[in-house]
Amino acid sequence: MENCLKFIDLFAGLGGMRIGLEAACKSLDIKSECVLSSEIKSHAIATYKKNFQDNKIQGDINRIATKDIPDFDILLAGFPCQPFSTAGKREGFLDTRGTLFFEIERILQAKSPFGFILEKVEGLVKHDRGRTLSTIINNLQKLGYQVTSKVLNAVDFGIPQNRKRIYIVGNKFYPISLDFPITKRNNLKAILQRGYPTLETEFVKKLLERYSVQELIGKAIKDKRGAHILQLVA
Repeated sequence: MENCLKFIDLFAGLGGMRIGLEAACKSLDIKSECVLSSEIKSHAIATYKKNFQDNKIQGDINRIATKDIPDFDILLAGFPCQPFSTAGKREGFLDTRGTLFFEIERILQAKSPFGFILEKVEGLVKHDRGRTLSTIINNLQKLGYQVTSKVLNAVDFGIPQNRKRIYIVGNKFYPISLDFPITKRNNLKAILQRGYPTLETEFVKKLLERYSVQELIGKAIKDKRGAHILQLVA
């Protein structure tokens, strides 16, 4: 495919970052192609395949050799962040070896793409008094990238959910501004679909066994992973 922006989607989840990148490319009349997707959670993989009609999604990035990764222009990664080692000695920074971020470094160093977009929960900003984020930015800069980071909240961009995430972006030539104008805020009512039958799933069945539909109106649902009890929150 000529004149095409190629990208890889690591720790892909349901494919949210891919949706955003593909939508941006389409709005700019740029062709795009995902040349590698990686995810390990079975439910996420099943949803990802339905979202993109993509049956080539691969598993654990630790087991994908660098030589088996196609050339690409942009790396996407909503990476997990295990505790960083405290064994690092360079300039007081921590060591990324043994963490999944190291896999991102490995690929960026070997493939040297134009740029990347990384996403993580906002807690990364204060993790280990800010040293973890400093480690990440420092190591990306050492690979020759101009790096910018900022916490953004989805509610400021039309999504009816307070969802704060830190975005770390970079490319080989110039820093990118993440100072986006705030768009109109939507509430949940603006996106709800009405007139559809209730889904007949195991989750819905258990929920309606405990609560009536009237009791659910205006409530949030708190589900402890692996628990058998669903708790409503006002």
